[in-house]
Amino acid sequence: MNKLTTISFDKMVEHGKASGAPLTNGMPWSFEWMGHPVTHENDRCYLVGVSSLRVTPEVFLVASPSGNLILMAN
Repeated sequence: MNKLTTISFDKMVEHGKASGAPLTNGMPWSFEWMGHPVTHENDRCYLVGVSSLRVTPEVFLVASPSGNLILMAN
């Protein structure tokens, strides 16, 4: 990867569904995004990575070329 990669909450949900993750109430429960673990906290929050970044509809998750994760306000 040689550029920033971003994903919104809605795209995260779509990615989880497309990955074949088990669904609970229509929401993907546990899957990976760019090699980082993603787990369902509630229907408006996913925890991502070992530091459990909180991805909600109000933020974008950004992965740097080195794989570091940061959140940016939407």
